[in-house]
Amino acid sequence: MNYYIDSSAIIKLIIKEEESQALLRVINQKMFTSVLAKVEVARTLARSGASITKVREQLMHHLDFLPISEEVINLIEEIPLPRQVRSLDSIHIGSAHLISKLIDGVITYDKDMQQALTELGIIWLAPKSTSLN
Repeated sequence: MNYYIDSSAIIKLIIKEEESQALLRVINQKMFTSVLAKVEVARTLARSGASITKVREQLMHHLDFLPISEEVINLIEEIPLPRQVRSLDSIHIGSAHLISKLIDGVITYDKDMQQALTELGIIWLAPKSTSLN
């Protein structure tokens, strides 16, 4: 299965959290994300004081990064998103929407993104006990 994975999930693969093990069981194929995730993950790790550069670099080699293209921006402007969806999250949503035919779903732990994806008819996954929406 192919998934789009957002920064909230990538962090759980780098820093052990409650959901990390369940998430590792789900990920077994190609993963896509926005190039934005490089910045979000780096900043989150810096704020946490984590010094996990090698792990981050290894993980990032297993991701296919999508550019923040004019096509993504135009799509974000056109699709109806709930007003609480933040700007950076909308880039992840737009990127996932753009490749929705190539993926089986989006892995995210962000509640606002989950709501927006549901409204767009895109399956999302937030593995805790491997639950699927």
